Amino acid sequence: MRCIGPKGENPYILPPIPYPDGQTWLKLGGDPVDIPLESETDIKDWFKSGGSIQVADRLQKQILNRIRDLNFEERRVVPCMTTFGDTGLPCIGPLSERVAVAFGCYGKSAKCSDELGRLGGMALLGEVTAELAP
Repeated sequence: MRCIGPKGENPYILPPIPYPDGQTWLKLGGDPVDIPLESETDIKDWFKSGGSIQVADRLQKQILNRIRDLNFEERRVVPCMTTFGDTGLPCIGPLSERVAVAFGCYGKSAKCSDELGRLGGMALLGEVTAELAP
């Protein structure tokens, strides 16, 4: 579900997702501020940071304003990253015989992640051929 509100108040919530550890989680997202990550070190530092508690608090409040009966039993704050490219299309293809990638989804991959995973798997098997952007 994508919520449309005043600028900076456009959170999204994914359906409940069961994880291999037996837990089921909802993912909330929609940080109103983009933090440019220019280097591999910046990216590693961001993922090690644990994300932003302030953004998590704001997202939780925004979702609870829309779904009042939603009960949070536990909350985890985990950083997320959005990738952008020049074409408006994702880049999907093999990097080697054992590694394929799907990236450059312009903040839209949450709703199509299953399909991107399928296409990435097909690329790994050589069933999809696409030229990766330089």
